Amino acid sequence: LHANIFSGTISPQISSLKLLEYLDAKENLFWSTIPDTITSLENMYHLNLAQNYLHGNLPLNMSNLKSLEIFDLGGNAGLNGSLPSSLYELSQLQQLDLHGNMLSGSISDEIGQ
Repeated sequence: LHANIFSGTISPQISSLKLLEYLDAKENLFWSTIPDTITSLENMYHLNLAQNYLHGNLPLNMSNLKSLEIFDLGGNAGLNGSLPSSLYELSQLQQLDLHGNMLSGSISDEIGQ
């Protein structure tokens, strides 16, 4: 789905894609929050929603994404708030890109451990 002109919201029904492991929807026109239901995709190891128009806070229960290795939300500009502590529980996480947003707070040394 990378670099198309898909637009609209990311539907909460994304959670019905239980076997989804890889989603690259970078460089589209999605204008929404990240639905909390995305965290039910336990098989997801690559999630790239960078360079869209996402806004709001990150889902609180990020630790449900147990297989996540690559997580890219860079360049959305509208994502704000602090990083949820559940992000630090992603022990498989290898790459995290949050550049170009309005996130605040600090990043713990415990991330990915």
